Amino acid sequence: MATSSRYSSPIHDLKFADLNFHETIGEGGCSTVSRVTFKKKYHGIKEAAAKNVLNLRKDEVLIFEQLNHENIVKLLAFIEEGPIHLILLEYTPFGSLYDYFSKDPSKAISKKLAKKWATEAGLALHYLHQRNVIHRDIKSSNCLIFPVDLLKISDFGLAREIEGSHATSSEKGTWRYMAPEIHNASRFSKPSDIYAFGMLLLEIQSRELPFGEKNEWQFIVYKVVSEGLRPDIPHSCPKRLARLIHLCWKADPKKRPDIETVLMHIEGTFPLHIKPDQRPQALCALDHYLAVCMKHNVAVYDTQKEDLSRPEFLLQSPNWIDHNPRDIASVLNTFCVVATSTCGRYLYQFPCAMSTQETRRIPIQDCWTDAYCVTANDKVVVVGTVDKELIILNLPDFTFLNKIKLQSWLQGIDMGPHFCLLNDQDKLILRHQSDLNKTVTEVPLPTGWYCRAVLFQPTSNDEEMFAPIVAVCGKYDAEEGRIDKYEWDDKKNMYILSECIQDGFPDPAYRGLAITSDGCIAISFDVDSVIRLY
Repeated sequence: MATSSRYSSPIHDLKFADLNFHETIGEGGCSTVSRVTFKKKYHGIKEAAAKNVLNLRKDEVLIFEQLNHENIVKLLAFIEEGPIHLILLEYTPFGSLYDYFSKDPSKAISKKLAKKWATEAGLALHYLHQRNVIHRDIKSSNCLIFPVDLLKISDFGLAREIEGSHATSSEKGTWRYMAPEIHNASRFSKPSDIYAFGMLLLEIQSRELPFGEKNEWQFIVYKVVSEGLRPDIPHSCPKRLARLIHLCWKADPKKRPDIETVLMHIEGTFPLHIKPDQRPQALCALDHYLAVCMKHNVAVYDTQKEDLSRPEFLLQSPNWIDHNPRDIASVLNTFCVVATSTCGRYLYQFPCAMSTQETRRIPIQDCWTDAYCVTANDKVVVVGTVDKELIILNLPDFTFLNKIKLQSWLQGIDMGPHFCLLNDQDKLILRHQSDLNKTVTEVPLPTGWYCRAVLFQPTSNDEEMFAPIVAVCGKYDAEEGRIDKYEWDDKKNMYILSECIQDGFPDPAYRGLAITSDGCIAISFDVDSVIRLY
């Protein structure tokens, strides 16, 4: 007797005799997969992948029929006729990620496509974990490519619904992707899926199998369990992605991130905790600390910590409530905030948390309009005003030194080892620190883009004349944002766009940008949040 309708399939009353079998497209230990076509038209579906399962567990069908997600291969029907058990699935002629990488391992894929596939696989796993389903066999051969490079995960032969935190079974996935706890006790869990997902991220980045083509799997498994062995991550892998992969590979399952956190890392975002009434105004970095200037205080976060749900400490001033904070900079190992009020324009100098130094309030002389941006080196503080002026103050006493008139209103300002960087919206302007009146060079932005925040990337070599520049840009007439890196080209004697660090932001309305000593890049939005990028 054939059964299919009881599995809520769009194909009803389907029988084995209704199918034409073609080439085999996949084989496993307990099943083979063939491409099939239909002798009659069935709901507009021309072909399918037929999985012939030797030892069918109804779990796979029952789990599959409940799933409906664009990044999960759809169950079309289930046929059971005597000893024959067929599961009909969506068919794709493009094969799997494993097939794609195996055809030409040297073929590079774009960062955009790699991110797309990683995100889509993550969204599928997130959907499963929300429904308390663990896949248990996440790997490149179970990630199928559909038209327009859409990725879907498949093969739920090992999938299980879990009660509590884990499921136990003697059936296991592929050794390259299996977490240490599975080798020890066959204890599957959501974190074990995360471990395998980390291997998948590595494979998408390197286009090679985890641990390469090595066959001594028993020796490798022993090393994985007893010595913490993990595959090598190529030097070409971005640091923030390598950091994420290592988090997924933690030996302790409790220390691995959940899939929601993994997705945020892939997207390049990780929210800091900001109270709804504390709208972020600007931010700056001091070593590995990130200071977020808000309405009534400055929240300081330690970016070396995994948990950023609360700030490390707050910087507050009794007079703060009467002022509108506009920008913040690190000055002589302190935080310096420029703020305005009806009674004046001030710099507030906050000491570090462990310092006994008191907060200073310094009037900004010869500044009669709103001061909105600030930067500094170890000799001077430079304040930008709405009146197209630069106010320069001497350090350490903050005495007035000079005032420079500009041609246009600035979006932002930063001080590097040798130059002062001015953000003139559609171009970046470099002026020498010894003569802020003179422009050294200009850096045009790509056509149609404007800059919202800019800074020099910290470098260990202070002798480097032209330090790399990081710019947060938005697109005219479009809600689109990106972060670009510019580097000096000696041959062309100019800055060139060398890398898009992150793109795809829905809204380019940024207020600030900071880079900490551990490579964390943080952006302040015009909403009640701050994100950090690795």
